Amino acid sequence: MQSTTSPARPTGVVIVAIVFLLGALLNIVTSTDVLGIMGAGGARNPGDLDIPVGVLMLVSAVLLIIGAYGLWVLAPWGWMLGVVVMAAGLVLNVLQYLNDNTLLVPMLVSALIPVAILWYLFQPHVRAAFGRT
Repeated sequence: MQSTTSPARPTGVVIVAIVFLLGALLNIVTSTDVLGIMGAGGARNPGDLDIPVGVLMLVSAVLLIIGAYGLWVLAPWGWMLGVVVMAAGLVLNVLQYLNDNTLLVPMLVSALIPVAILWYLFQPHVRAAFGRT
C-alpha cells in the first residue's frame, strides 16, 4: 500500500492565513462604511473615490479569503497569490503616502506586515512546503 502523506504545514503559514482572514474581515467592514452600506448615513462626507475604493476593498477581501484557503491547503497558487496580494498591499501603502505625505510614520508601520509576510513566504522551508524550490 502506498502512503500519501502531505507535507507538514509550517506554523507560520497558519498564522499568515489567519492574518489574511482578519485583513479580509477588516476590508469588508471598512468597505461597507466607505460604500455607505452600514447605514452610517451622514456620518461621513462622501468623496469622489468612495465607490472605486470600496469596490477595491471588497475585491481585496475576496482575494485575501482565497489566499488564506490556498495557504491553508499549501497550494502552489496560494503561495503566489499571497506574494501578489502582499506586494500589492505594499504598493498601496506607498501610493497612500504619495497622496498624503504627512502620513510617513503610519505608512511605515502599516508596511511592516506585508514586508514581514513577504519575507516569511520567501523562506526556503516555506517555499518547499508549497513545492517551490
